[in-house]
Amino acid sequence: MKTERRGPERGPKVSSFDDHRSHPPRPHRRPFSSFLSAALLPAGYPHSVTRDYLGFQVYDSLQGLCSYVRGVCSSAAVLAGLGVGSGSGLGSSSSSSTSSTATTLAAAATINAARDAVGMLAGFFLAATAAPGMDADAKRWRLCADVSNDVSLVLELVAAPLASAAAARWFRGAAREAPSSLALSFSFSLFPSSRKEDRNIAATAAEKRLRAVLFALLVSLAAAARALTGVAGGATRAALTAHFCRGSGRKKSENDENDISNSNNAGDVAAKEGSQEAACTLVGMLLGLLLTRASTERPKLGAFAFALLTVLHVYFNARALRCLRLTSLNKARLELVVREMAAVSSEKGEERRKKKRASPSDDKEDELSVLTPADAAALEPLWPPPFLSFSRGSNRVVLGASLGEVAEAAGKSVEELLLSQRENDDASSSSSSTSSSSSSSSLPFVAAFSPSRRCSLVALRSDCSRSEEVAAYVLGLLLSGLGGSEELKDPGEAERWLRRRWFGAERRRRSSNPKTKTETTSKKPLAELLLERAGWDPIERHGLSKQGSLRYEVRRRRDKDE
Repeated sequence: MKTERRGPERGPKVSSFDDHRSHPPRPHRRPFSSFLSAALLPAGYPHSVTRDYLGFQVYDSLQGLCSYVRGVCSSAAVLAGLGVGSGSGLGSSSSSSTSSTATTLAAAATINAARDAVGMLAGFFLAATAAPGMDADAKRWRLCADVSNDVSLVLELVAAPLASAAAARWFRGAAREAPSSLALSFSFSLFPSSRKEDRNIAATAAEKRLRAVLFALLVSLAAAARALTGVAGGATRAALTAHFCRGSGRKKSENDENDISNSNNAGDVAAKEGSQEAACTLVGMLLGLLLTRASTERPKLGAFAFALLTVLHVYFNARALRCLRLTSLNKARLELVVREMAAVSSEKGEERRKKKRASPSDDKEDELSVLTPADAAALEPLWPPPFLSFSRGSNRVVLGASLGEVAEAAGKSVEELLLSQRENDDASSSSSSTSSSSSSSSLPFVAAFSPSRRCSLVALRSDCSRSEEVAAYVLGLLLSGLGGSEELKDPGEAERWLRRRWFGAERRRRSSNPKTKTETTSKKPLAELLLERAGWDPIERHGLSKQGSLRYEVRRRRDKDE
C-alpha cells in the first residue's frame, strides 16, 4: 500500500507588507511635557545650571504671576482716570461732546508724555548713580526692584480716586470756610463772571483741572518707581544669569554644589527665562481680566484680591531670594563669614577646638569655621535697600579712604602711622619664624576706627592686590567690633589676628587625585583656601572696593652716604 507523502503543514503565507502592517513601528512622538521642558528649561537641565535654579525660578514665576494680574487692574484704573468709559473726559470743561473729546485727548496725551518723561529721567539718574554696585548686591537690589514695582502698581490704582477726592475736598472745604479763599479766587480768575451760576461752573472746571494735575503727578511718581524696577531688575537679571550658568566645566572642590558641566549656555538660560516670563504674562493677563470684570461689580472683592496678591508677591520674592546660593563675596556675605571666623577665637570656639582635638579626624587643617554659601543664603539680610545703607553708621568699613583720614582717626600723623605699622611688621616677622611670606611681610594697607563717623577707615597702598583688599576689609570689620570681642577692637590685636587666622602659615594639602597620596604646598592664605574649599568663588572676584578708590604710595628716601 502506497503511502502519500505530505509536506510539512504550513500556515497561510504572510507577505512582508502584511507583517509590516500588523506590527507597525511606533512613531517617535514628543509628549507635551517634553515640549514644555524644552521650551521652559535650559538644554541639559539639571546638569547645565546650578542646583538653586529650579527653586528660584518656581518662586520667581509665582511672584511674576502676582505682578501681572495686578498690572492689568492698575492699567484699567489708569485708563479710567484718563476718561475711558466715562461720558465726560478728564479735565473737560465744556458741555459740547466734540470739545469734551478734544480736551480729553489733549489731557491724556499730556499726562502720558509727562509720565514717560519722568520715567526716563529717573532711569537715567539711577543708571548713573546706583547701577555700578547692583551686581555685587543682587539680592537686595532685586527685592528693592520688586517692592518698587508694588509701589508703582498701587499708585496707578489709587491715582484717579485719590486725585478726585483731594480736588473735591480742596474746593468744597474752601467754599465752606471762605467764599473768597485762594482756591475760589484762582478759579474765578480763570473764568471771570458776575453771575452765581457762572461762578459755580468756573469752580467745577478748576476742580477738574486740579484733579488732572494731581492725577498726572501720581502717575508720574508711579513711572519713577517703575524706572527703578527696570534698572535694578535688568542689572540683577544679568548677574543671576551669570550665576546660574557659571562653572566653566571645572570642579572647584569635591563638595562643590554649584559645579556644572556646561557653562557656555548664558544665551540659552536667558532665552528660557524669557519664555517663562512670557508664559506667566499670558496666564496673568487672563486672570487679570477676570479680576477686573469682577471688581467692577464688587469693588471690595477687587481691593481685597489686589492687597492679597501684593502680600503674596513680596513673600514669593523673599522665598526666591532665599533659594539663591550666590558664591561671590560681597559686603554682607563677607561680614557673615568674618563673624563666624571670629567666633572661633572666642571662648566657645576654644571649646569647639578642644572637642575636635579629643576626637581627631583625618583632616587636621580645618582650624577655622567657614560658612558655606548655603548657610550664608539663610542668614544674608535682604532689607533695607542698598541706597539706604549709605546713612550714618550703617557702613562698617570705608575701603579706599585717604591716608590723612586714617591718620586723623588714629590720632597720629601720617609719619607716625606708617612708622607704627613698620614696627608691627617687624615684631610679627620676628615672632613667627615659621609663618609664610604673606603673614610676615608688610601689610599693604592701614586701618583705624573713626568714632565720629562710626566706621573703620582703610587706606590701600598702590601695590595692594585684589585678595589683599579683602583682608583689608576684614581688618576694618574687626576694628568696628564685628568680631564681638573687645580685644579685637585694638589695632594691634586685630592685626595679629589677621596675620594668624586669615593669612596663616603655608599649609600642605592633598592632591585632588585620590589615587595619589602626594602633598603639595600652597602659598595662598589659609582663609582663602578654606573659603574655596567651602564652595566660595576665588577671593579675587569680590565686589568690595569702588572704582576710583584712593591709593597711597610709600617712597623711601636714600641716605646721602649711600
